[in-house]
Amino acid sequence: MNLEEQLACIKERCSTGRLTSKKGSVTDMTCFLCKGTLENKKTTYMVDIGNHIIIKNVPSKVCRQCGDTTYTNEVAERLEAIVASKRRTLTEIAVFD
Repeated sequence: MNLEEQLACIKERCSTGRLTSKKGSVTDMTCFLCKGTLENKKTTYMVDIGNHIIIKNVPSKVCRQCGDTTYTNEVAERLEAIVASKRRTLTEIAVFD
């Protein structure tokens, strides 16, 4: 999967009902795949665009049941901006915190 496909996937997961809420609050959100409970966690986001970019401590929603990771629209946009800005300057591996 190339960078554009990975970023499109992130955006789609954030904007097409990937996160669903039983009661309308953030704490009651369920996983789109298995309907498990989502919890707020910091995760590591990795992308391979010919060079590797690793972004640590990304605010995420992680399913307690299946482990699927989802990002809010704001986080997905920020990830996209970081990757886009670094793709022009990287030569090997970059790790951001």
